[in-house]
Amino acid sequence: MKQDEIRRLREGAKDSLPRHKCLVSFIARCNGRAVEALERCKQVLSLVLQPDADDWPSIDEWRTRLPEWFVENSAEEITQEEAERRLQLPLEERLKLSQRWSVSAFVHWFQPSERYWYWWDARIDDANTLRVWVIADDEPFPWGALDWLLRASGALSVEPLYRTKNDVELWL
Repeated sequence: MKQDEIRRLREGAKDSLPRHKCLVSFIARCNGRAVEALERCKQVLSLVLQPDADDWPSIDEWRTRLPEWFVENSAEEITQEEAERRLQLPLEERLKLSQRWSVSAFVHWFQPSERYWYWWDARIDDANTLRVWVIADDEPFPWGALDWLLRASGALSVEPLYRTKNDVELWL
């Protein structure tokens, strides 16, 4: 499955949708930078999809493997004490702080035991709009790592467009 995902990342989806999978489309608004955002997404994904569970890099190793622009856009790692302090903040402040993910929070969701979505394909609709498809075993599913990846890569907003398998032909 991992090698198929890496191939789709590089070449696009050329195979048929796996049975019993949900295909979900996301629209990323990119303010004239859709091509760059897609290339950056692919750059990061090609790195986080490589390691196996038994050879998972440390956070320090991830910080050197991932592109500098991604690490710089990511939030700083926080201590347990800081996390507990943040829980006491008003909701608006907590939401604002949660917009940026740390490297450790991001890569956590790419460990084989934590995968809930897999790259299917992407298309540039226009200079401002990037459309990404992922497959999942079921929906809803946690897609915050995808959201952060797209926003760190240049998207201003990300919106899921849930579709059924019957709608696939309309969206590809």
